[in-house]
Amino acid sequence: MLAKMETTFPPWMNSELRVNRHSDEMIVVLSQKKSFAFYRTEFHSSVLHLADQKDAYFTLGANETSAAIVALAADLAVAKVLFMGCSKGGFGALLMASLCSAKDKNRQYSSLCFGPQTRIYPENPRVKFPSYKNLLKQALVDGTIAEGLARYGDVTHVPSTTRSIIIFGNLNANDRSEAESVSGTNVSLVRLPLKTHSVVLPFLVDNTDRTAVTDIVESLTQAAGKQQDLQSTMRSSAMVDEILTLPRTKSLATLCQEALSGSSAIDVFSE
Repeated sequence: MLAKMETTFPPWMNSELRVNRHSDEMIVVLSQKKSFAFYRTEFHSSVLHLADQKDAYFTLGANETSAAIVALAADLAVAKVLFMGCSKGGFGALLMASLCSAKDKNRQYSSLCFGPQTRIYPENPRVKFPSYKNLLKQALVDGTIAEGLARYGDVTHVPSTTRSIIIFGNLNANDRSEAESVSGTNVSLVRLPLKTHSVVLPFLVDNTDRTAVTDIVESLTQAAGKQQDLQSTMRSSAMVDEILTLPRTKSLATLCQEALSGSSAIDVFSE
């Protein structure tokens, strides 16, 4: 069910809460775009959707955003919070898990990330997305954005107070380097034999069904017309063939539930 939130997020942070009264867990989905990501996915816990309208990788107002999440978790009396996201949403997931765990010792915070960027300050040549280049330009004229980048732009260290699972395409040199930059006692790197940046796709459909895989890749291709970042990563036909080479994968909702269990390592493939 949808619920009205009393917690206040920064005005540029779109938010929507779906409460599951039968669960003591919450998933925070940090979107890689200005609309909500994975909005139709049926998760098994309460879900908070966040979308950064400033495209600041969730660094702008990060202290306020993390404080609002902690307050919401307390209001809902949840015991575990999982931050989940892809690409810049994955960066946000790593950042928010770290900040929230520092603010709140009463519950478990963890993150599940797909092909995340892990350092955006100082300027990182491995991050080639148009939105990132635009963010750097904005930081030159907006001191608040520059301050947020300088303070929160590096999430390569995962504190011992939280856990992180990072799934990435091991054949994508930039994504591999970003993931391998992350350190921490509770970090698990899951390498998939993929070149695509969109490593979450196999977990959204039956990845052994060519028609299903083709349909979701075509849908992504159509969406790329409105998203510059997505345009820069599209390899439609190659993506279909790559995904079909994988063993059958678990669903995104299942991966989230397993990540919430507290383990820093999960098996992404079905038996």
